[in-house]
Amino acid sequence: MCNNQEATKTSDKLLMQLHEQYAINNNSSMGTIVSLLVSMFAAISGYGYVWTHCGTASKNFELVDLTFAAVGASFILLVMSYICMNQGTSQRLEQFITYKIRDRCKITTFFPKGYDPYFKKGLDVVQGLYGEFVKIFLFVLLFVVASYLFRLYELQGMHWDFFYLIMVYVGLFVYLVLVLLFLFQNVRRYQKRCRLCPRTQNENGVEKVSAEDNAPFNCCIMNAIYGLYDEICGLWEKCKCVQE
Repeated sequence: MCNNQEATKTSDKLLMQLHEQYAINNNSSMGTIVSLLVSMFAAISGYGYVWTHCGTASKNFELVDLTFAAVGASFILLVMSYICMNQGTSQRLEQFITYKIRDRCKITTFFPKGYDPYFKKGLDVVQGLYGEFVKIFLFVLLFVVASYLFRLYELQGMHWDFFYLIMVYVGLFVYLVLVLLFLFQNVRRYQKRCRLCPRTQNENGVEKVSAEDNAPFNCCIMNAIYGLYDEICGLWEKCKCVQE
């Protein structure tokens, strides 16, 4: 009887500690999200001010100024995307710790299913609002590109300047490639943690995990590209020059 009471008290204390830690992490995340929102609006406001006054009668700004403003706003969005992926993946990795604690103490019904850290694919590796912000930043970037092309067409006498068009397309391609590399980097962190903390038990006993469940993406093309990236990173880590 005493053992049952002690186990119940231990379980209650553990639940309280997990709840407090979750609240602390959530409050910290909210502060980070507010900072990201402020930074995003600051970047867009600066670009919007230049866009509004570019080519007007007062001639405050020229096309070159608008180009630098667009590049600056895009760079800020790229940096914030990196921060979101890094922070969101770190929170996802913390869920492995709480999962192991709950599994050891047989606490399976307290947390919702979405708190299960296993079998996440693609951008779902980035937990919570951080993953949504990466999508928002991409849409904001597309808005910047569309508005820049509109002003470019207007300032060039209603025709396109191919030099600026090529620059826009190259810049957008570079942005997307870097975001994809950031995602691959964090997916690799997640996959390594899954290998270190394999999920072997469920309510019915031993759980059989298929290769499809362990695949990092739902798309076979993305899995192939990620596989190449993972191989390159693995070879780089094994390089003696890097180890030294």
